[in-house]
Amino acid sequence: REVAYTDGDQELKGLVVWPDMAEDSKTKLPGIIVVHAAVGLQEDFMYWKLESFASLGYVAFGADYFGKGRALWDRSEIMEVRKPLAEDRSRMAQRGVAAYKALQGLEMVQPDSIAAAGFCFGGMAVLDLARSGLAPDLRATITYHGILDSPDLGSRSDGQVNGKLLVFHGDKDPFIPPDKFREFEEDLKRREADYKIVRFANGMHAFTRYGIWCRSSSLNQFVKLFTVYFKQPDSRPCQARKGTGGRP
Repeated sequence: REVAYTDGDQELKGLVVWPDMAEDSKTKLPGIIVVHAAVGLQEDFMYWKLESFASLGYVAFGADYFGKGRALWDRSEIMEVRKPLAEDRSRMAQRGVAAYKALQGLEMVQPDSIAAAGFCFGGMAVLDLARSGLAPDLRATITYHGILDSPDLGSRSDGQVNGKLLVFHGDKDPFIPPDKFREFEEDLKRREADYKIVRFANGMHAFTRYGIWCRSSSLNQFVKLFTVYFKQPDSRPCQARKGTGGRP
């Protein structure tokens, strides 16, 4: 279903998908914020990912960082929409906090068991949320082929990272040259982050898209991480329930 929320004056519209077990009003499940790539939330790739995370037993919340209500396929429009967030990373982090609070407020969510996962642009976004220190109940953050850097987060630039980090990175990603990758890892060390980096020697950017060879390896690492962190009593996949924003 769609969930309306705000970040200051910006109106946003997220999508939530949940497993059948969440239909029991007494059951509270861990939630995961899922942040889209550069084209926005409303695309088949994101619907697929939301359903996938829900099938693992989590309430999956598709965060809306752009507020456009549709996918963006024109490059100039994409750059225009993301520019304010990319140039002010504290603003980017605050956009993540808005999604974090919206997910915590859902009736079926266990508010102290929150995770975040992001793809491409979304990978950068969830890292900024974790590094902001503004999400104390954020227990794990996963980034897939995200933009890896060491941003200025204002007063939070030297702060502690919330939760554990798992970074999936392709060494042939043209957006992350080796020097930028080293700076990123040095920043994590400086912050004393609890992190793990999984590198794919021949991985390109967007390697989780359909048909890319290392997708299954990433998913297996993700399942292992969440089984350990959330210790679900029953981690068997369950039927995901589609909200109104599900794949047609």
